[in-house]
Amino acid sequence: MSNNVSVRFARKPCDLNEVKASLRSSEVRTYECEIEETAELSTEEYDAFTRLMYKNCHWLEGRGGFKKDVRQVVAVSAPERETLYVDPSGYSYARYVGIKAEGEQP
Repeated sequence: MSNNVSVRFARKPCDLNEVKASLRSSEVRTYECEIEETAELSTEEYDAFTRLMYKNCHWLEGRGGFKKDVRQVVAVSAPERETLYVDPSGYSYARYVGIKAEGEQP
């Protein structure tokens, strides 16, 4: 199983609705990403996270960024929810939040 995924990102979104709205643009770039960690949240935790994405999360702190040309991400999952890919770029909030790019190549 590969730890790599192609992802399209929204920059500094407030919530999940803003992520989805941002990704409707055809100008949003697709990045090759490596999943460095998976955060498995409860449904309640996931919903709280997606309502306030600019809030500090200790489990994001110091993660993300680039290794060579590959973006490092935290996969955020919960039961019955879409997996999100977060690149906090060393911060402790969801600086870049993405959704898997279906059928696209970076």
